[in-house]
Amino acid sequence: MHYLLALDLSHEPERIVDAASSWVVGTNHRIDLLYVPLSFPMDWGQEATSETLATLLEVQDQQRDAAVGQLQTLLERIPRDNRGEALVTEAGDAADRVLEASKQRSAIMVGSHRRSGISRLLLGSVTDRILRLADRPVVVLHGD
Repeated sequence: MHYLLALDLSHEPERIVDAASSWVVGTNHRIDLLYVPLSFPMDWGQEATSETLATLLEVQDQQRDAAVGQLQTLLERIPRDNRGEALVTEAGDAADRVLEASKQRSAIMVGSHRRSGISRLLLGSVTDRILRLADRPVVVLHGD
């Protein structure tokens, strides 16, 4: 099996990576780590200046570089025989990007923040969308 573990790099991703590792240790299964950068809204009801756009692009580049470094560090937590790649997609809808990247994998692994109530309603759930739309098995991991 070849898993895609989607991470948002918040809320102690080490726990999620460790939980995923426990699924594959002692097997020939591999785990690739995936991060989808935040997408900045470009429609603020006013024309953005070229300076503003350049700043946003610079922030996105910095975010991407930081994510690559974090993913490389997290990859080291996975046993060598099970270690795949560290991947960062283009910014966009997280669920869509995860589903697209999963096409070359056997299954998807996602972490859950266990939000409920208003926070879940307002923030939505990437995990819920992936569960509803995936055409392959999805493993939901809790890092506790």
